[in-house]
Formats: sequence, C-alpha cells, structure tokens
Amino acid sequence: MKQEKPFKFAILSILSILLLQSCFEKTPTAPTENATVATSANVTNTEPKKERPQFKLPISVLKNSKGNNFKTYLAVSVSEQTLGLSELKDEEWGQDDSMFFWSEEDSDRAFWMPDTYFNLDIFFLDKDLKVVGVERNVPFHIGRENPESIPRTKTYFSRFVLELKSSSNVSKEIQVGDTLTWVTPPPWKTK
Repeated sequence: MKQEKPFKFAILSILSILLLQSCFEKTPTAPTENATVATSANVTNTEPKKERPQFKLPISVLKNSKGNNFKTYLAVSVSEQTLGLSELKDEEWGQDDSMFFWSEEDSDRAFWMPDTYFNLDIFFLDKDLKVVGVERNVPFHIGRENPESIPRTKTYFSRFVLELKSSSNVSKEIQVGDTLTWVTPPPWKTK
C-alpha cells in the first residue's frame, strides 16, 4: 500500500502537467463572423479584428486639393493624441486612413514615432486646414526603448496635425500650400 501513494502522486502530477499544457496550446479555429478577408492580397485572416482604442475614435472625412476624400480618425483628448498610431500594425491601418490631431490653439508642434510599425507622412495645418509643413516618410520605430533614437519631425507652428501612411496615394497628393476641406464635419464644427 505504501507503493500505491507515490504511484498515484506520479500519475496525478503527469495528468496535471498535461492539463496545464493543453490550456496554453493554441489550436486552429475555423473563421468566425468577425474574420476579415483581405481580397486585395488574396489572404484570409481567421483572427477576429482586435479592438484597438484608435478604432473607437470619432470619424470624419477630409478632401484634399485634388478632390479625393479620405477617412480620418479624430484624436482630441491628450490620451488619444499620446497614443496616436502607436501599437497599430501596418495591416490594421487602412492605406488611405488618417489620424487628425485637434487643438484649440496654434502652437509649435513636433511629432515623434514611438512604437510605430509603418512610415508616416505628417502634415502640419493652420486653423483653415492649409498645409504649412510636411515631413515625408518619417521612419517607424518599434518599441519605446532608447527615446533618443526615436525619429522626430522638425518643429512647425500650426494648429492641427494630420498623419497618413507614407505609401498612401492620397498622402502623395498633399503639398505645402494646399488646403484640405471637411466633407463630413467633425463634432466641434457642428456646434
């Protein structure tokens, strides 16, 4: 009978280890309702789209001087602006999607690229949405380590800032001196 207890203990230990391993193994799952299909790349993503805070921001539509409309997420609060496009992977952000950084006042502004995964064109705008400065192809920087090595823009006196992927066709059309217009006004324009 004394030999049965170590034997039972060994069996229970092995079963516990196997149970724990099965909890941490990833098993393939069938596509769900939330699955997205990237038809342009002919790739199927079976993972549900992550709920990033950026996708909960209000959305408006801007038009560039060539007449092309593009969606813009509105970063208004300090926390929204601090997060910006950080942590978003290239495939999560639309080719011509943008982020608009709102402010009530003109000020000297410079942007940096902590924890980013794709290069950006960054546009500095005056109160009338006229482009007063452009930084093209600002390199991404994964992580926040070594802050001194994180790419930064020059400083521009502006009211607003707009970010688009450097690879965006809409972005390539925007030049210093152009004026953007609201197609769908942001909440502060409707009051």
